Amino acid sequence: MDAMTRIEDLKLNFSYDSLLWTKLVSLIIRNPRLRRLEVDLSYCGSPLKIMEAISRCQNLRKLKFRIKDLDNKIIELLFNTCTYLQELELDFIESAEIDYMDKWIEFPEIRKLRIDSRSTSTSHTQLEFIQRCPQLRSLILTTETIDFPTPDVFKVFSKIGPQLKELGLYIFRDLPLQGDDLVRILDTCTSLTSFTMFQACLIPTAFHWLRLRFGSLTKLTVLESPGCTSSMAQEIMMSCPLLESLHLPRLEARDILGVVQNKELNEGGDNGQMDIHPSEWAMVEATKSMLRRRPLSSQSYKDELRRPTYNTTPILIHSSYYNSQEKDLEDKSNNSLGQEANKVEGSSGDDNEDKTENDDNEVVADVEETILNKGLDLFNDTVPGV
Repeated sequence: MDAMTRIEDLKLNFSYDSLLWTKLVSLIIRNPRLRRLEVDLSYCGSPLKIMEAISRCQNLRKLKFRIKDLDNKIIELLFNTCTYLQELELDFIESAEIDYMDKWIEFPEIRKLRIDSRSTSTSHTQLEFIQRCPQLRSLILTTETIDFPTPDVFKVFSKIGPQLKELGLYIFRDLPLQGDDLVRILDTCTSLTSFTMFQACLIPTAFHWLRLRFGSLTKLTVLESPGCTSSMAQEIMMSCPLLESLHLPRLEARDILGVVQNKELNEGGDNGQMDIHPSEWAMVEATKSMLRRRPLSSQSYKDELRRPTYNTTPILIHSSYYNSQEKDLEDKSNNSLGQEANKVEGSSGDDNEDKTENDDNEVVADVEETILNKGLDLFNDTVPGV
């Protein structure tokens, strides 16, 4: 490792092995050009020495930092480092209250901030840190200690909300974030293009806020959120012209598309009773998404629709799928018809007619299956908390 002196991107997991972490500390010190660093100190025997080494990296712009225990010296070194960072991810496994943050007036360069603290750290620390980032554009907050509603939360969002482009709220509590509190937060976020929420009630007033942002949203993720219905998903798909990523893992595409007109499926809930043809969708910019669709068997597509099943499988299809498949299916259809027209006259006319009909049915099934997937254009997207 002695020859490694030009590293700019580094990921380290420290362990209880003192010899190993001593070498890794030396590696950090010998690479002053480091710009991106990911450090896991959860099981490190001497985190102070690592933090001292990190604080020497004046060119560091992105830091992902995970630690089990904080003391005052580590806090001071960490926050001094934060004064020139642009991106910061903090994961406090166990942390005490930081009660002397007045020493740091602000962290002027931080534009992306992710805080994950689900144990003893109190909400005051998290909120104090957030409001000291005047250039913040992206905030991902994972917490179970911030109590809603609280004036401190709304005070922070009234300050940073108007400039946020991305907001993620992962609330790990027994009760989800209530809809009225969510609306008060979102009302301050007038420039959002990306929004993720976990355990937050999507009541009609909150959805109305989303509707006002349909023209600018490019990414939307709704996880474990009571109140999200398939008709809401329909409206999102039809009314968000810039949407590139949609993740609604608790809804089924058969409900949203309305392809199964079955009283039993539509009873007792809002299960996609609008019959929307994919060509009417506005998600023309979609590159990734996740919904669920019941699997099709090898039988005719139309026959399969008459036999509803409650099994579901994720739709994970790359965005280039539709365009390539549409042309392939068109060629397949033309070739199939051309081959039948050139059949040897020795074959039975009835046999030829039956064979042509079967082949045509297969082509139609393939075409309809492809059309069903138009607008979804999906591939796998992993989201925290799922």
